[in-house]
Amino acid sequence: MISQMKTSNKLLIALGLGILLGIGLIQFALYSNYRQGRIVSPKELHTERYIRYDMTAPSYLSLSGILWVNIIPSDTFYVEFPKENRPAAMEKKISTPPRFANEASSLSYRQSGDTLLITGDNKVTIHRPFADWFYRANQQQVNIYCHGLKEIFFSNGQLYLHGADSQTGLLSAKIHIDSSTLWIGDYKEHDSEPTATEFFDSLDIRSLNSIFLINRSAAIHKLQVQMEDRSELNDRQAQVDSLLVNYSSDSRIGLTGGNLKKAQLLAH
Repeated sequence: MISQMKTSNKLLIALGLGILLGIGLIQFALYSNYRQGRIVSPKELHTERYIRYDMTAPSYLSLSGILWVNIIPSDTFYVEFPKENRPAAMEKKISTPPRFANEASSLSYRQSGDTLLITGDNKVTIHRPFADWFYRANQQQVNIYCHGLKEIFFSNGQLYLHGADSQTGLLSAKIHIDSSTLWIGDYKEHDSEPTATEFFDSLDIRSLNSIFLINRSAAIHKLQVQMEDRSELNDRQAQVDSLLVNYSSDSRIGLTGGNLKKAQLLAH
């Protein structure tokens, strides 16, 4: 019995050493590849996928038919398109390969006065409030870095409105959204790690046949909403100081307890 126990202990020790040796070899291989430039950092990967265009900052955005748009606070206005679809002039059509959008699609953009218009091929309603990372990663994405816009018009797509990472320079926006999905703050319903807070000052949302989420990452000082044509508000435990909701009879409102207590609900 003693001899058998000693043998089993030796096997366990050998197994443990083998695991540690394997981990060490993997780490060494990864470090070697990194030193040789074979591993790309997230920043380098982003640079490889997108091309940046600095433009005159508009007062208005008109966006339609784009499967995914990220609006990100920035002191400098610029837009990022997938690099494979590089336009050569200010008004161009941009072909998007299937790996971006699951089917053939295109983007076009132009500036008219104080308005920037970006248009895609999608003509149908997009209601995907709980889209996972894989779906998001496989859509054509447009990144818009901006601050101080007067109004945003968005239809037939999905929009993720990013907040500020601190309580200075807070984002305020007036958004008209039609037949689309809107995230305010990032949606990470099943993420075990704490979600970074995204701060907003004042948001005014006018919704037609759209679903929008105020996610738990969002901290909003003042939120005003007008809902029409089967719109839906879904509160994922966001932090909202002041909330006014004007809703139609065919709209749906889902508020968590704390925000429900603060909310002023008006039917029309």
